[in-house]
Amino acid sequence: SSSLEWIDDCPKKAPVCPKSYKGAPPLLLISLDGFRPDYLKRGLNPTLERLSRCGVRTPYMMPVFPTKTFPNHYSQVTGLYPSSHGIIDNFMIDPKTEKQFKIGTNSSVESFWWEKEPIWVSAEKQGKKSATFFWPGSDVEINGTRPTYYKEYNGSIPFEERVDQVLEWLDLSPSERPSFLTLYISEVDSSAHAYGIHSQQVNESLSRADLVIERLFTGLQKRNLIDCINVFIMSDHGMADTDCSRSVDLGEYVDLACVRSTEGAVGRLQLKNCPNTTLEQLEEAIRCRINHTRVYRKEMLPVRAHYANHPRIEPIFLDLDSGWTLLRKEPGKREYRCNGGNHGYDNLFPDMKAFFMAVGPSMKRNFTVEPFINTELYELMCEMIGITPNPNNGTRGSLHHLLKKLIRPLQEEEEPNPPAKGVAKEHESTAAQCPCKWPTDLKVNNTRVQVLHLPFGVPFSAQGNKSLLLLHNVDYMEAYNTALRTAEWVGFALDAKNQSSNRTSLDEEICWTDDARVPSNDTIKCSDYNFTHVGEELFSQRPFYHPDMSSSSNGTNSTFVTNSVTKSSHHLPLEEALMEFFDQWTSKGKALHVLTGPAFDFLGTGHRPDFEALQQRNGSLLIPTHLFYVITWCRDDVKHIGDCNPDDLKVCSFLLPNWPFPDNCQSAEKDIKKNVARVVDIEELTGLSLYLALPNAKWQQTVEHQMKTSH
Repeated sequence: SSSLEWIDDCPKKAPVCPKSYKGAPPLLLISLDGFRPDYLKRGLNPTLERLSRCGVRTPYMMPVFPTKTFPNHYSQVTGLYPSSHGIIDNFMIDPKTEKQFKIGTNSSVESFWWEKEPIWVSAEKQGKKSATFFWPGSDVEINGTRPTYYKEYNGSIPFEERVDQVLEWLDLSPSERPSFLTLYISEVDSSAHAYGIHSQQVNESLSRADLVIERLFTGLQKRNLIDCINVFIMSDHGMADTDCSRSVDLGEYVDLACVRSTEGAVGRLQLKNCPNTTLEQLEEAIRCRINHTRVYRKEMLPVRAHYANHPRIEPIFLDLDSGWTLLRKEPGKREYRCNGGNHGYDNLFPDMKAFFMAVGPSMKRNFTVEPFINTELYELMCEMIGITPNPNNGTRGSLHHLLKKLIRPLQEEEEPNPPAKGVAKEHESTAAQCPCKWPTDLKVNNTRVQVLHLPFGVPFSAQGNKSLLLLHNVDYMEAYNTALRTAEWVGFALDAKNQSSNRTSLDEEICWTDDARVPSNDTIKCSDYNFTHVGEELFSQRPFYHPDMSSSSNGTNSTFVTNSVTKSSHHLPLEEALMEFFDQWTSKGKALHVLTGPAFDFLGTGHRPDFEALQQRNGSLLIPTHLFYVITWCRDDVKHIGDCNPDDLKVCSFLLPNWPFPDNCQSAEKDIKKNVARVVDIEELTGLSLYLALPNAKWQQTVEHQMKTSH
């Protein structure tokens, strides 16, 4: 076959597409299993390198947690987290039926495992055809539907034959031709598992994969189809080198006869036939005892993992450092897989990053986009083939900037009305029975502080707005929820300064003050905070906006009881570390905006619980499971964050555990980094809509949907 002809960095195309190619171009999804983004730097993939310069590329794509093959492939084609689509791992046990899901067995093609509809099923239902040359789920009847053209999985079919079949499907007449196609190449993953990422075998695989892509584009060129179909080339996850010296033997810590568990990159543990052992005991046998390993009850995993809300996920999760291996060493068993390469680790580990590039008539040319998580792809793909997406965990429009032109423009949303303003009433000034009294001379220029402390608009709460009171203060803005008797959010701008402030210690007592702006029936009382512990956990009344940060002479406005929340002793080091960070950052000349408040993820669903559920909890005082922080800064040095050009804004957000707290004996900084979140995770859990005054779509796309993995 003649080789591929190029013009600059794009394959040479015919002046026009064949007459039979009218309307929305077909979309071909190619999976290069386990392809790390940095493999491209080895110089073994000239075709891929050039194609990525021809179309859209990104430094990396974020896989979903856990970074396994089946969960990630299925998230790519459903837009859902694994806990929403049911394929929570490559191996799982269904507690209802007690069946086992194992790749390559008859059980794995039973449709009950696959709980949500992939894009090819939606396409078929909406009158389009689809064709799959392998993809997890593509040979299963899902919702009574299969692709028009599909193959039962058989890993020994040569890649060339797979490519040639895809080209034949594209040769079909318009009425028979698929709008959506998939092609799966297992090559790089299998070599890296066996030999490690730096092996000669992986390099040979990379060259082979490149030839497969070259064969495909040569075939498209022969057919004059180069700019007539869109092609996404991507991977499901990255890969880390492993070594048997970096392995953990679970049997050294727990009685394996009592525990069912997975092995490898992560552990999911369930008790079996030991009625006298509790999950707590199992957890305590492991907690802080195994190096490079953290233990979580699944609902206490970082919220961003979205890995709790499904019965197939076992109750206890072991989170290993990248490159470490969990083993069950049992007598008589000699073979252990711990040398070579593996994946499945937390999706924050850089080794787990996935690859993505796209080329075709709908895609921008030579364009780099910020990293994004793979659940965002589904909505974009539905848009491109002209079908209506099912509800999903992506964000409508978040990847539309990859397209040359928008197919269906997004509606501009109106900024909703802010909550009612709290107005001081003298007779309310002692309702909270606090030790310090309401300052009657409180003078606040409402308009000024609102512009200052809420430069991106007033956060909107669809569920709670009617019960919110907007409280204006010199140093911060707050929305107080009169029904839940807690702040819904507190927002404040921290200006750049030239030296760090002398901070008082956290132990210094705050003399809390009544807030006369809250009606007496709705105020939290200082006496509500009198309890000090639940079980062994100690609690204290802490501020959202800290007096130390105040630039106003007295800082008294931060002692209002409405600015307080119950924090666990485990959370306090995180508060201390964040305060230190704010101080360092602003004294380096950086302006910040901080939005913080309570979050309640009692059930580990990642959704805001309904209001009644919240009210019935712990009587008068709500203890949040998490505190959220959305920290916005500017790439340019500005004195005040409101002066930043919206295109230069950056965000970093966290959902930090409060109570219960998963203690793994880590530094506060590690706990904070582990609990980064996307802004959309926080919006989902709190019911808030943020950044409403910044409809500038460009900013939203580059920032809001990213997961920050660094400071």
